[in-house]
Amino acid sequence: MQVKAPDRATIERPAPADRPAPRPPASAPLLRSRTVQGLGYAAPTAVFVAVFFVLPLLLVGQMSLSDWPLLAGDRGVNAPENFTDATDGALFWPAVRFTLLYTVIVTVVLLDDQFQGVSDRRR
Repeated sequence: MQVKAPDRATIERPAPADRPAPRPPASAPLLRSRTVQGLGYAAPTAVFVAVFFVLPLLLVGQMSLSDWPLLAGDRGVNAPENFTDATDGALFWPAVRFTLLYTVIVTVVLLDDQFQGVSDRRR
């Protein structure tokens, strides 16, 4: 025995007047007040990040591309010369070597400690 699906014509649908009225959208003042409240909570953090992270990062970028003595201020752009002078310095390559060696040693020590902890827990 097969069940036959009803035809679309036989399905009763309520007349448009019989349908319930659509719900009104969320009230705009409530939405605005929640948005303002959320922005109020986020604003101090955004200001902190802008003042103490973004602004100094932009200033360091500007200083690295400029002739900027410590107390004299900006004296114009000399971007490639700054970086070639840095690599020609006597302390640059020993500092790079030390940094890479330190990074490798600390990474190995931390990973070894981490794996030691895993193997101790398995026993």
